[in-house]
Amino acid sequence: MALLDHIRNYVPLSEAEAHGILGYFSPMEIHKNHELLVPGAICHTHYFVEEGCLQLHYPSEKGHQQILQFALKGWWLTDYLAFRNAARSEYGIKAVVPSKVQLISKADQDRLLENFPAMETYFRQLFEIAYGAALHRMRFQHDMSKEARYLHFINSFPDFAQQVPQKAIASFLGLTPEYVSEIRKKIRS
Repeated sequence: MALLDHIRNYVPLSEAEAHGILGYFSPMEIHKNHELLVPGAICHTHYFVEEGCLQLHYPSEKGHQQILQFALKGWWLTDYLAFRNAARSEYGIKAVVPSKVQLISKADQDRLLENFPAMETYFRQLFEIAYGAALHRMRFQHDMSKEARYLHFINSFPDFAQQVPQKAIASFLGLTPEYVSEIRKKIRS
């Protein structure tokens, strides 16, 4: 199972622990554009992506969805502050493509962490990596030109760039779809 394989990349688990941990999760298959969380709703759920892709977004002042984060296979996604506080989210989460996820509620995650201390270590390591990645992204947003940001992204995630609509990639990178089209034309010529 993808979730257990992912956890075992960070912490050792016995078969009994693995079986116990799985009992806290529920599998879910979702179709493209299915909303898992809408802005203004209470955030109770944390998602692990087994297949597909999710996005975290918010409604911009211009009336479109501004994408802040993607979650690919093996990544986690939620509105972490709202999840932690069982509060209303400012963000939405939806499937970019048909996806399979494992979900866990806040109450179940709290019990999981209490009953399986190795999971505290697992999540700490993931959050350290995620924070470092967020710092890199902020640096790239400030230091790279628009074209360089786009090229860096598609070269870093070529499979992903082929699966996800260019409009979504443009939103994530802070670009317009028209600008991305121009860059793509330039690359092809």
